[in-house]
Amino acid sequence: MAFDWLKTGLGKLEDIKKSALKFKSKEFLEAVVAASYMVASADGNVDSDEKTKLLNFLKIDDQLSIYSPDDIITMFNKYKDLYEFDADVANASALKAIGKFSDNKEKSNYLIRLVCSIGAADGSFDQNEKKVVSKICTELNIEPSQFEL
Repeated sequence: MAFDWLKTGLGKLEDIKKSALKFKSKEFLEAVVAASYMVASADGNVDSDEKTKLLNFLKIDDQLSIYSPDDIITMFNKYKDLYEFDADVANASALKAIGKFSDNKEKSNYLIRLVCSIGAADGSFDQNEKKVVSKICTELNIEPSQFEL
């Protein structure tokens, strides 16, 4: 029978909305994960508090909560592997993902607030982490002094 897929749930409006949201925000998810990894690794150690903070944030964010923890971990590991291979290549890749939002001030400011929080998740927002956030600000055409950096 034609359109049986509608009856099986594949055509449910909520499923369609989720698919549309995933398509719309996948690039922002990548920017968030890339920036978070940059900041978390700035002190030479990505600790569990920083990973947990990122995962908890992504669970509550309206646009990004549609992704499973497995999607996030896969993307996080992509940047981990890049940084282990070559930090310069990894930085270039991360900044490219982040820079896609330089014309969206709302998302850019949101991203900076998030990575500041990730940087402080281990109890210390040190100078190396602040320096990385400043670099991200510059990529997003935001004055770092807006965030007291």
